[in-house]
Amino acid sequence: MKMNAIKNNYYVYVYLDPRKGKFVYDNLKFDHEPFYVGKGRGNRIIKSLNDPFSNKMKKLKIKEIKDNGLEPITIVIKKDLSENESYFLEKNTIQKTGIENITNKSKGSSSRTFLKVFQNIKNGDIVFIVNNDSKFYELNNGLIINKKDFYNEFQKI
Repeated sequence: MKMNAIKNNYYVYVYLDPRKGKFVYDNLKFDHEPFYVGKGRGNRIIKSLNDPFSNKMKKLKIKEIKDNGLEPITIVIKKDLSENESYFLEKNTIQKTGIENITNKSKGSSSRTFLKVFQNIKNGDIVFIVNNDSKFYELNNGLIINKKDFYNEFQKI
């Protein structure tokens, strides 16, 4: 399976509590208190509001808002992102807002280091790619040898 060009159909969104006024975190300014940061595509921003598998704190916050006769405010911070850009912006937004100030359970999807295995489309070489804080690196015998834009050169095995 060959990887096609990166599709920029991801976005980063924030849920706001309409009961509380202005909040500023570094260069992020909100008219209401942010309580959740996410990344998605399609209608994820709406689906996540009613996700039965959502974390307990987020569900509780949404219930409190609705019990007051209100609805959470949903905003898209930035759209037309690649998946990697959305990971980075989600993590950056959580970091600026402060994990202790919102209901997210983790510091963002890209906060974990993970390993993926790809095959070079041009020459068939097997390549190990490590994602560390949204930076992708090619490994050779456990040593970082090159930063990669692997979407253009590799396919996932």
